[in-house]
Amino acid sequence: MLAVFNKDECNDNTVSLKIIDSRIYPNPNSGQFILELTSNKKAKLKIRIHNNLGQVLMTEDISVTEETFKREYSFDNASKGIYYVQILYGCDIVSIDKMILE
Repeated sequence: MLAVFNKDECNDNTVSLKIIDSRIYPNPNSGQFILELTSNKKAKLKIRIHNNLGQVLMTEDISVTEETFKREYSFDNASKGIYYVQILYGCDIVSIDKMILE
């Protein structure tokens, strides 16, 4: 999938951020899921969730403080299928996780 970024929002130091661990805990019955991630430093990130057709369902700016982040999300009218959670830092995608709702 191609992504178009606003170059004004790019960081020059994107290589210094590393996502050490990211986990997704979906609840297929409710469309809710928990996202946990750990990075090597505090950072402002963007979370983007899209379906397998590339349609963006949600975008959110987050701040990872003390190198950890945990939040519960919910999709309204979530249907079965494959979803992707992208973590972006500046103009770089630093992590992509696949989530399956059955």
